[in-house]
Amino acid sequence: MLALLVVPLLAGCAQEGPAPAGEGGQAAAVAGDVTRFEGWYRGQQVPVSFGANCRALPREVWFHVERGLIQMQTSRHRRSSVWNPILAGTLSPDGGVALRGTKSNRSAFGQIEGDRLTAADAPEAADLQDGKTVCAYRYEAMRQP
Repeated sequence: MLALLVVPLLAGCAQEGPAPAGEGGQAAAVAGDVTRFEGWYRGQQVPVSFGANCRALPREVWFHVERGLIQMQTSRHRRSSVWNPILAGTLSPDGGVALRGTKSNRSAFGQIEGDRLTAADAPEAADLQDGKTVCAYRYEAMRQP
């Protein structure tokens, strides 16, 4: 079920790609388009699947968007011991978000619309075929002033 929701998002993000190297004007325009999304987004990581090894309760997460790059972490404070990003990825000019785990094979895809960021984990096909319990989450966050 989750895969049916994520595949269209993945297809939308895949259509956007980096601008060709020979087109400096277009590359600058693309970089300018994503600056409107920059900032901090505060939200929750909400479990959508439940297993013995899965987190059962939502937890606070922060997303930081800067220069077309996005990171998800559990704290906004740089001096915090948990500041290291959990997911990191890119942002397309239309607000499409593609994230990949920094220390895992997890990936998530979503969208920023206005001040709201929404995303969902995309389970690995191999894990689904093997019948493994996959801990999946959705992410909801709002831009902070």
